[in-house]
Amino acid sequence: MAKHILFLDDSDERHAVMEKSFPDEVYPAATLAQFADALERCGKIDEVWLDHDLGAHDGGVSETCFSGFAAALLLTALPRHRREDIRRVRIHSWNPTGARRMMDVLEAHNFPVIYNPFSHSSDGEADNLERAYRRDEFDHLYHTKKACRDPG
Repeated sequence: MAKHILFLDDSDERHAVMEKSFPDEVYPAATLAQFADALERCGKIDEVWLDHDLGAHDGGVSETCFSGFAAALLLTALPRHRREDIRRVRIHSWNPTGARRMMDVLEAHNFPVIYNPFSHSSDGEADNLERAYRRDEFDHLYHTKKACRDPG
């Protein structure tokens, strides 16, 4: 079954890796406006992947306006039924301070969040990324089943 991943990042290289790793599963967005548009168009979204530092070349504009933090705020403003459609948010930014801010606001609104900085290696990056994603799927299922068996 195909996953639906809303991917926010301003790097063409990262978009290429995602498209190679998850063909027909990625809704790409490079700007906050594209993210908001995709969020509105998409039905169920299994995962939202967020980078923090978007458009760093757009100097002179507030960091929040063009950052993944603004995208995180958009997610928290969704109606409850739409928030429940999002299975997980993955923050892949290499900016630990920005990532922490995003995690804090999303966790405060009960989004399941993981922090996993995007790999920069070019050799086998797509394969490694796909394996990591599938391993996360296994880990999520294992911990969910364990929690159902052992609620304490």
